[in-house]
This record gives sequence, structure tokens and C-alpha cells, in this order.
Amino acid sequence: HWTGIKNFKLGRKKHFSNLLHFGKFSTGTLIGTNLLKSSDSFLLGGLLGPMALAFYSIPQKLTELMELPVRSLATTALPKLSKASMQNDLITVRKIFIEYIILTTLLILPIVASCILFAKYLVIWIGGEEYQSSILILQVFAIYGLFLPFDKLLGVTLDCLNFPKFNMIKVILMVIVNVIG
Repeated sequence: HWTGIKNFKLGRKKHFSNLLHFGKFSTGTLIGTNLLKSSDSFLLGGLLGPMALAFYSIPQKLTELMELPVRSLATTALPKLSKASMQNDLITVRKIFIEYIILTTLLILPIVASCILFAKYLVIWIGGEEYQSSILILQVFAIYGLFLPFDKLLGVTLDCLNFPKFNMIKVILMVIVNVIG
């Protein structure tokens, strides 16, 4: 079979246990990430209604432009970080981590600057004149965008170093701060 199902019984109980242990934290991180992305929408929609949610959604969509290159470069860094971690080469892990943060930040800097400088035009272009109240929200989100490379690459690096628990804790703390804020 192309699935490799015959190899299933060749695995050791220890390996399966390690995989399950890693998986529970990865699943927790995934759930936390989804909560982080949707908590604002739930709170705004529930407390202030659909109109407030509409004003919020335009800057949120524009901010997703910053997330695309960050996710792409983090995915590119993953095999390199994983290889260095498997070789227990923490100096290389640190070097890759810093290089990718700098590269990713430089890559999204024009997007961040555009979202700050041209926020009015972007909001009007996407949503129309009636959504000008969300200009400041876009500018705040753009500043937040500068932290995206560090956040994403820290999570990937923690996973590669076999510390998925700390990545999950980081995301849960972000959700708590976001909801309280």
C-alpha cells in the first residue's frame, strides 16, 4: 500500500506515545490560534452588534495580507529549524530563528508602512466611504503586524525544539490578553 499501513506495527510504543504527547499540544495550539482569530469577532458581534463587526472586518482582512508572507517564510524555515534541532545544534537554530525574523520583518515592512500611510485609501477602496471609522483600527493592526514574524517563528521554533507545550501556553496567553484587552 502507498499509505505505509504495513509499517504501522513496526513502530514502537514509545514513538507513538511521543507522537500523541506532541499532538495534544499541537492540537491545543491550533484551537488557541483559532480562538485568537475569532475572539474579537465574537466579542464585537455580541457586545456591539453586526455594524461594529463590519467596521472591524475590513482592517482584519487587510491585515491578513501581512500574514501570508509570514506563514510562507515560517514554513520555509521549518525544515531547517527541525534539522538543526534534530542535530542538537542550538547555535544554528538560534541563527536560523533570527535570520528568518529579520527577513520576514523586512519583507512585510512595506505592507505595514502602506497600511499605516494609506489606511484611508485602503479602507475606502475595500469598504467604501462609510467605513472610514475603521482607519485607526487598520493602523493599529499594522503596528501589530510588526510582531507577527517573531510570534510565528517563535511558535515554529518551539515546536522544532520539541517544546510544543510552551507554544500552546504562549497562544493561550495571547488569547487571554486579547479577550481581556
